[in-house]
Amino acid sequence: MSRLRPSSTGHRPDGTLPLINIVLLLVLAFMMAGTIIEPLPAGFDPLRADAEALPPALSEPLLVFVDAQGQILVSGQAQSETEIEQKLQALKQSAGRVEVRADAAAPAGRIFFLLTAAEKAALSDLKIVTLGRTR
Repeated sequence: MSRLRPSSTGHRPDGTLPLINIVLLLVLAFMMAGTIIEPLPAGFDPLRADAEALPPALSEPLLVFVDAQGQILVSGQAQSETEIEQKLQALKQSAGRVEVRADAAAPAGRIFFLLTAAEKAALSDLKIVTLGRTR
Protein backbone atom coordinates (compact mmCIF):
# COMPACT_ATOMS: atom_id res chain seq x y z
CA MET A 1 0.00 0.00 0.00
CA SER A 2 1.31 3.41 -0.79
CA ARG A 3 1.31 6.37 1.49
CA LEU A 4 -0.31 9.57 0.42
CA ARG A 5 1.70 12.63 1.20
CA PRO A 6 0.00 15.95 1.83
CA SER A 7 0.39 18.20 -1.11
CA SER A 8 2.79 21.00 -0.48
CA THR A 9 1.23 24.18 -1.79
CA GLY A 10 4.00 26.37 -0.61
CA HIS A 11 4.93 28.22 2.53
CA ARG A 12 2.08 28.86 5.01
CA PRO A 13 2.11 32.44 6.28
CA ASP A 14 2.95 32.94 9.92
CA GLY A 15 -0.12 34.12 11.88
CA THR A 16 1.86 35.76 14.66
CA LEU A 17 3.21 38.65 12.61
CA PRO A 18 -0.15 40.53 12.42
CA LEU A 19 -0.60 39.99 16.16
CA ILE A 20 2.82 41.47 16.88
CA ASN A 21 2.02 44.46 14.67
CA ILE A 22 -1.21 45.14 16.55
CA VAL A 23 0.49 44.86 19.94
CA LEU A 24 3.22 47.29 18.87
CA LEU A 25 0.62 49.76 17.59
CA LEU A 26 -1.21 49.56 20.93
CA VAL A 27 2.04 50.15 22.82
CA LEU A 28 2.74 53.23 20.70
CA ALA A 29 -0.81 54.51 21.23
CA PHE A 30 -0.55 54.16 25.01
CA MET A 31 2.86 55.83 25.02
CA MET A 32 1.45 58.78 23.09
CA ALA A 33 -1.59 59.01 25.36
CA GLY A 34 0.72 59.09 28.37
CA THR A 35 2.57 62.08 27.00
CA ILE A 36 -0.62 63.96 26.11
CA ILE A 37 -2.09 63.76 29.61
CA GLU A 38 -0.05 65.88 31.96
CA PRO A 39 0.64 64.11 35.26
CA LEU A 40 -0.07 65.79 38.58
CA PRO A 41 2.95 67.39 40.26
CA ALA A 42 4.58 65.42 43.06
CA GLY A 43 2.89 66.02 46.39
CA PHE A 44 -0.22 67.53 44.77
CA ASP A 45 -3.35 66.84 46.83
CA PRO A 46 -6.58 67.58 44.91
CA LEU A 47 -9.59 69.18 46.59
CA ARG A 48 -12.05 66.90 48.30
CA ALA A 49 -15.75 67.67 48.51
CA ASP A 50 -17.69 67.27 51.71
CA ALA A 51 -20.89 66.86 49.71
CA GLU A 52 -22.86 63.65 49.83
CA ALA A 53 -23.62 61.51 46.81
CA LEU A 54 -26.48 62.57 44.55
CA PRO A 55 -29.89 61.24 45.54
CA PRO A 56 -31.18 58.37 43.39
CA ALA A 57 -33.78 60.65 41.81
CA LEU A 58 -31.00 62.63 40.14
CA SER A 59 -29.02 59.67 38.90
CA GLU A 60 -31.82 57.46 37.57
CA PRO A 61 -34.93 58.67 35.77
CA LEU A 62 -38.43 57.66 36.78
CA LEU A 63 -39.57 55.18 34.12
CA VAL A 64 -43.23 55.49 33.22
CA PHE A 65 -44.79 52.95 30.86
CA VAL A 66 -48.10 53.25 29.03
CA ASP A 67 -49.39 49.91 27.76
CA ALA A 68 -51.67 49.26 24.78
CA GLN A 69 -54.78 49.48 26.98
CA GLY A 70 -53.75 52.91 28.29
CA GLN A 71 -52.76 51.71 31.74
CA ILE A 72 -49.91 53.73 33.28
CA LEU A 73 -47.23 51.67 35.03
CA VAL A 74 -44.46 52.86 37.33
CA SER A 75 -42.01 50.21 38.58
CA GLY A 76 -44.28 47.54 37.14
CA GLN A 77 -47.27 48.69 39.22
CA ALA A 78 -50.42 50.21 37.76
CA GLN A 79 -50.96 53.79 38.96
CA SER A 80 -54.04 55.98 39.10
CA GLU A 81 -54.01 59.51 37.70
CA THR A 82 -53.78 61.06 41.17
CA GLU A 83 -50.86 58.78 42.12
CA ILE A 84 -49.03 59.79 38.94
CA GLU A 85 -49.62 63.48 39.65
CA GLN A 86 -48.31 63.04 43.22
CA LYS A 87 -45.18 61.23 42.00
CA LEU A 88 -44.48 63.96 39.46
CA GLN A 89 -44.93 66.68 42.12
CA ALA A 90 -42.47 64.83 44.38
CA LEU A 91 -39.98 64.66 41.51
CA LYS A 92 -40.19 68.42 41.08
CA GLN A 93 -38.79 68.97 44.56
CA SER A 94 -35.85 66.60 43.94
CA ALA A 95 -35.21 67.84 40.36
CA GLY A 96 -35.86 64.36 39.01
CA ARG A 97 -36.10 63.15 35.45
CA VAL A 98 -38.93 61.24 33.78
CA GLU A 99 -38.80 58.88 30.81
CA VAL A 100 -42.09 57.91 29.19
CA ARG A 101 -42.16 54.70 27.17
CA ALA A 102 -45.47 54.11 25.46
CA ASP A 103 -46.74 51.14 23.48
CA ALA A 104 -47.36 51.93 19.82
CA ALA A 105 -51.04 51.08 20.33
CA ALA A 106 -51.39 53.19 23.49
CA PRO A 107 -54.19 55.77 23.42
CA ALA A 108 -52.81 59.24 22.69
CA GLY A 109 -54.99 60.69 25.45
CA ARG A 110 -53.03 58.82 28.12
CA ILE A 111 -49.71 60.13 26.83
CA PHE A 112 -51.21 63.61 26.68
CA PHE A 113 -52.31 63.20 30.31
CA LEU A 114 -48.70 62.45 31.30
CA LEU A 115 -47.46 65.49 29.42
CA THR A 116 -49.98 67.82 31.04
CA ALA A 117 -49.30 66.33 34.49
CA ALA A 118 -45.57 66.93 34.00
CA GLU A 119 -46.31 70.49 32.87
CA LYS A 120 -48.45 71.10 35.99
CA ALA A 121 -45.58 69.78 38.14
CA ALA A 122 -43.20 72.15 36.29
CA LEU A 123 -40.82 69.33 35.40
CA SER A 124 -38.17 70.41 32.95
CA ASP A 125 -36.58 67.03 32.17
CA LEU A 126 -39.19 64.81 30.50
CA LYS A 127 -38.32 62.47 27.66
CA ILE A 128 -40.53 60.33 25.46
CA VAL A 129 -38.50 57.32 24.35
CA THR A 130 -39.21 56.04 20.84
CA LEU A 131 -37.62 53.61 18.43
CA GLY A 132 -36.04 54.80 15.22
CA ARG A 133 -37.64 54.06 11.87
CA THR A 134 -36.88 50.76 10.24
CA ARG A 135 -36.34 50.69 6.53
